[in-house]
Amino acid sequence: MHKQVTTIFASIISLISVGDLVGNRSFIPVLNTMPAYAAPKEASIGTAYSYTMQAIDKHRKGDYSGAIIDYTKALEIDPNYTYALHNRGFAKNIIGDYEGALIDLNKAIKLDPKDINSYKSRAVAKDGLGDYEGAILDINFVVNINPKDLRAIISRGQIKSKINDHSGSIKDYSRVLELDPNNKDAIYLRGVEKYKLKNYPEAIDDFNIGIKLDPQDYRFFEGLGVSKFGLKDFLGSMKDYAIALEINPKISTIYYSRGNSRMELKDFEGAISDFSKAIEINPNYENAYVNRGISRKNIKDFKGSIIDYEKALSINSKDAITFHNLALSKKEIEDIDGACLAMEKSLSLGNKLASKFIDNECKEKLEHA
Repeated sequence: MHKQVTTIFASIISLISVGDLVGNRSFIPVLNTMPAYAAPKEASIGTAYSYTMQAIDKHRKGDYSGAIIDYTKALEIDPNYTYALHNRGFAKNIIGDYEGALIDLNKAIKLDPKDINSYKSRAVAKDGLGDYEGAILDINFVVNINPKDLRAIISRGQIKSKINDHSGSIKDYSRVLELDPNNKDAIYLRGVEKYKLKNYPEAIDDFNIGIKLDPQDYRFFEGLGVSKFGLKDFLGSMKDYAIALEINPKISTIYYSRGNSRMELKDFEGAISDFSKAIEINPNYENAYVNRGISRKNIKDFKGSIIDYEKALSINSKDAITFHNLALSKKEIEDIDGACLAMEKSLSLGNKLASKFIDNECKEKLEHA
């Protein structure tokens, strides 16, 4: 039993969340890119302004914890200082304290219900907490005030994708492209959504448009590769992955995806090489261990496959299919006890197919014990 081969985009841009979707990201969140800002001096009380300006300096230098301390000092002097509240919430978003950010931003919005920056930052906090509907409502407020806020529209599209509203995402990205036909991020992300809807030909069209705009952007070649994989054009996908890796050889998921194409072509040695490269870049790449294990099993390297499955399970101990595969490899080296233990674990995790193996292999062993 093989684990489903999963193709993953390496470079889906995390425009909203400070956390990532898949793999490492070279992009910063769009809604978090506006600089922290301060009120005119006359809007502050006492030294609240000076603490806020100190905080902004630290904020812009990347010292977010230090900035939060200074924003807090400003707020101790003036608890209703909306600029410090917004900026502290903004900084908390960046360090992943979404609950703390939400408290600050709720108060900032209560004090100034028309401040769109606070709505943008609150959308980041809600997204980080998994309140996607709430985040969309905040971005709707922003877009209603400024219908040409491209960053907000792109971010809304990404959140819609998280709730599987892929058609809604495509609508948002298309709106951005009406306003800015050369917006590479919107073109790329629209292609990703079309891919998710298995509309591979239109996804390919978008990625080709992106290549014309910027032939050095590896994301578009990666997108072509995964879309061609979806069309079962495995040789074509490998050519696109090769170009993507020429542009950026440090993306683990592209090696992983090319390994998947090699598996489909029965080039298991080549697949092992690609999965190994993916693991070299990302030592905790669970699926790469799983699929390398499958490839090793196909060339009868059962001990090697066992090592890979066990490593994958050390990363994710709840994968029923990997326990199933582990059991099959253990059976091949006549470790029936280990095979039965692994298959029983697979069954306990919901793999009903494991029961047949247990009936045929494990119960018989117990009867002869």
